[in-house]
Amino acid sequence: MIAATTTAYVTLDRIDPEDGSTTLRWWNNAGLPVWSEDVGGLDRELIESLAREDDERGWELSSSARLTTVGEGAVLSGSMGAVLMDSTGVTAVKECWSGAIVEEVVVCEGGTDRRLEGLTVAGDTLWSSEDVSLRTSIGRDGAVAIALDYTRNGGDYGEEYRMVDAATGRLGEPLDLADDWPQVTGTAALPILVTEEDRDDYDEATVVTITALDPATLGIAWTTELDSRQYPEVLVAGSRVLVGVERETWTVLDGATGAVVGGMGGDGDIDVVLEDGVLTESYSQLRRVTLP
Repeated sequence: MIAATTTAYVTLDRIDPEDGSTTLRWWNNAGLPVWSEDVGGLDRELIESLAREDDERGWELSSSARLTTVGEGAVLSGSMGAVLMDSTGVTAVKECWSGAIVEEVVVCEGGTDRRLEGLTVAGDTLWSSEDVSLRTSIGRDGAVAIALDYTRNGGDYGEEYRMVDAATGRLGEPLDLADDWPQVTGTAALPILVTEEDRDDYDEATVVTITALDPATLGIAWTTELDSRQYPEVLVAGSRVLVGVERETWTVLDGATGAVVGGMGGDGDIDVVLEDGVLTESYSQLRRVTLP
């Protein structure tokens, strides 16, 4: 695994199939080693969240493992923990059963004490709370922290979601969402929640709801409904939101208002998202497409 900052890059060695050991290495832009750290020496439980043991192949990297750039540092995360690092070395090892990376802040909730913290890659704690439980996960969800609270109204139980300001821990007002947990995607500047109507037949079309969150107000910026295939891919490219309503067919929304501004199709699969467009691949041909 590899992640790059503007001044360096960090790698994770291939996991030893015999014992699950691996090493983090930090390199400068000239390709010279700066430091290395045996991950197994940090925390054995962390290793077990980064790797899985197969009866035939031995230890191998887990699908939940992520190595992510955060500002001029990086985070190595698994299903239950996170290693924070910068050019000086490993700065913190945190239990992180739920979490999020929002710009240059790492938000982690421990599984033992359930404490929620906002951290820098230097290992500094910006804030902490024992009253908030996080719903998002590092690596799986987009660059936004969503808190979950269970509510009770008489004999009825429900779930209440709020956006969390990663820099301060401030909570927004309850979000008006469907009962089902939405897909979370997007960027720190344009977080997106995706829900869809249930269908009995997988091939049946559905209605997908795209909800943009406002990082300033911690509320909902806009909501747009679209006819779509089930489980559409949703991407954010700069100020545009792309919704894969059909195979290789995308509806393009204005990120500021949610209005449909155009579409694209027949260009192949999207391989890379750029600030003002995408790179698509079809029949081994790579093409840059500017969005409407």
